Amino acid sequence: MSMSSLLIALVGVVALVSSEAALGETGAAPQPTLALRLRRIRKLRENAFYGDIIPYQGALLVAFRDSTTHEGPGGKVTILRSTDEGETWKQNATLEAQGASLFDPHFCILADGRLLLHGGIRSNQGGSWGSYVAFASDRLEWSEPKRILEKDQWLWRLTPHSDGHAYGVVYGCPPGQKGSKLLKTKDGLSYERVADLLAANYPNEATIRFEPDGSACVVHRHEESGGHALLGTSKPPYTEWTWKDLGRFIGGPNLLHLPSGQWLVGGRCIEKPVRLQLGQLDVAQGRYTPVLDLPSGGDCSYPGFLLHRNRLWVTYYSSHEGATSLYLAEVDLVAPATSQRGLEQTDVFLSGTDGCHTYRIPALAVTRKGTVLAFCEGRRKGQGDAGDIDIVLKRSADGGKT
Repeated sequence: MSMSSLLIALVGVVALVSSEAALGETGAAPQPTLALRLRRIRKLRENAFYGDIIPYQGALLVAFRDSTTHEGPGGKVTILRSTDEGETWKQNATLEAQGASLFDPHFCILADGRLLLHGGIRSNQGGSWGSYVAFASDRLEWSEPKRILEKDQWLWRLTPHSDGHAYGVVYGCPPGQKGSKLLKTKDGLSYERVADLLAANYPNEATIRFEPDGSACVVHRHEESGGHALLGTSKPPYTEWTWKDLGRFIGGPNLLHLPSGQWLVGGRCIEKPVRLQLGQLDVAQGRYTPVLDLPSGGDCSYPGFLLHRNRLWVTYYSSHEGATSLYLAEVDLVAPATSQRGLEQTDVFLSGTDGCHTYRIPALAVTRKGTVLAFCEGRRKGQGDAGDIDIVLKRSADGGKT
């Protein structure tokens, strides 16, 4: 991994070690020795999985599917709430649909401030697939799941846009229903077709995100023709798309545009051992670079992403510790830099300023709330190792920019 392309520091208690030799043996991404803050949110039943995370009303919410069968009847959605930054979780709600099973919950906040949850739905008798939506009240009481869209159309993940709409990719389900489309909505109930996307090779799970200038990026899973994920890009009004083959399978893809301008993608990697992998996207070249394998294995992945307090928070499920569990990982993004931009530099301590002749022996630390602390010796009278020497401290609340 090139740390100049995406520099990630992980804080916490679990060490991850990798090497070039390990890459040759397992296909895992090479990694430096790092530390990871990883928490188990809850042990799950064998066929409970998927998940998403969102901040709402000063708390964090996660949602996951709870079931005893993979595609059979009785699937519910459980929503948990944390008011202490993910340390403890309490149940907020359980969503059920009479005569149907719920799948793959995702959150979205509409332009009018309403919080919704949507996902896939299937009749318990093995009938048609479809999509559902449920809305939260100001008191976090949820409406009954309501079917939306046409039969056998699965809306994967909605993303809000500055134009007041939320956009999402819908695909035909089951596999016999080919093709995917881009839709948009203002109210979560009525949807307008924006563009036809892919028609061949059973395109399915897909996430769309936007850059500040409105440019759109989609990572789209494929099942046939090698199973390679495709990267789609477009400009407003998103009716014309360019596609590039990423050269690898990415299951349950999630996508995030970082403040640095980089694109981060995560999903299931099926090169043995199966695991959840984070990677960097070079959108212009259509290139995927592995960055980090999170502790995972077996049936796993389907990450939820959240930029929260200057960290990347990732929810995902995994069975690498035996029983399937829902996890929360915290990743510090430290001075991200692309190969095009290079490392960014900020002068923190300048000799001859603030009453100090010379500054020596600097150190940096990042608090749990994301504040960057810079320390060093401030030598008042000269460069010597003895005399009037203080320890000086500066802090930054914007990731080290000021």
